[in-house]
Amino acid sequence: YLFEQNAEERTHKLFLGLDENKVPIEYDHIPKNLYVIATMNTADKSLAVVDFALRRRFSWVTLRPHKPDLEDDYIFDDELFNKIDTLFNEYATDEELNLQPGQSYFIYKKSKPIELSRKDTIRFGLMPLIKEYINEGYLTEAKDEFAQLFYSYDSDLIMYE
Repeated sequence: YLFEQNAEERTHKLFLGLDENKVPIEYDHIPKNLYVIATMNTADKSLAVVDFALRRRFSWVTLRPHKPDLEDDYIFDDELFNKIDTLFNEYATDEELNLQPGQSYFIYKKSKPIELSRKDTIRFGLMPLIKEYINEGYLTEAKDEFAQLFYSYDSDLIMYE
């Protein structure tokens, strides 16, 4: 209720706790220095559609996977990231673009050879995820391209036997 911008008279107060003198901190409006930041993974189909009443009270920003700035102990697998990104951009519908694996799949510790990290990421992360998407009816147009991509990095991996 406090997020309503046009409410003329508020009858409810938001209790934020006690100050150092044990005096209640209460507001009948959102303080100008309070920012509410929330995240949600729209690919998680266990979530219900967000209610319009909630939607109209916030700005919505879509964040696409991207190359992050990393600490010295980590590397980013640009090669694999760019190939996955290309497949999604080429084959995914607007709805399916929300399913694109995030950048955390492509961050590896420098202490392990990139080839081994990449194979583990494909075997235990990306391939099971993409298989599940395809089994659920998503990205079906790109099924063969994903299978070929994974096989090109690890010839022991057969996506569909």
